[in-house]
Amino acid sequence: MTARALYLVGAPATGKSTTMTALVDRLGLDYGEPYRIHPVRNKQFHGQPLEDIVTGEVRGVALGVARPGGFPGTDALGMAASSEAIAWTQEAEMPELVLGEGRRLGTYRFLSQLAAVTDLTVVDLGVLAAVLAARCAGITQERAVRGGGLGQRIQVRGELAQFRAGLVEQTRKFGVAGG
Repeated sequence: MTARALYLVGAPATGKSTTMTALVDRLGLDYGEPYRIHPVRNKQFHGQPLEDIVTGEVRGVALGVARPGGFPGTDALGMAASSEAIAWTQEAEMPELVLGEGRRLGTYRFLSQLAAVTDLTVVDLGVLAAVLAARCAGITQERAVRGGGLGQRIQVRGELAQFRAGLVEQTRKFGVAGG
């Protein structure tokens, strides 16, 4: 059976972590304790097992580790994680399900390797500018940084097409309270 993978990309505050947490809950899974995913090679590439809430069986892996506040994601990984994650896709047997979100591994190099060994779907989350501004009110992060992922997402979108990875663009049109 081919492993399935889902990777969420999008600018900060578009709801990647919220969406991933809701998906994990909806699938009846829970995050296990963080571990080094590919211990043969890495020091930076960590993840969390996705455990069935009824049986406790490990059904997959969430790439990255929870950040303060409990949000999952790859942004807390070290800079060397990308090359280690690529090695993992080339050397390890893929689990049944691979979930990830965030900029650290949301690159062409990693996603193309993941697409070569899994049935990958990439979801590009976006929000209306007014919603993004409301979500980011009071955040000290520069506006240019918040929107800086657009060029990267366009590049990844174009390059992944050749690997037949699914790409779904979802513009979220609901308000701040929705999500």
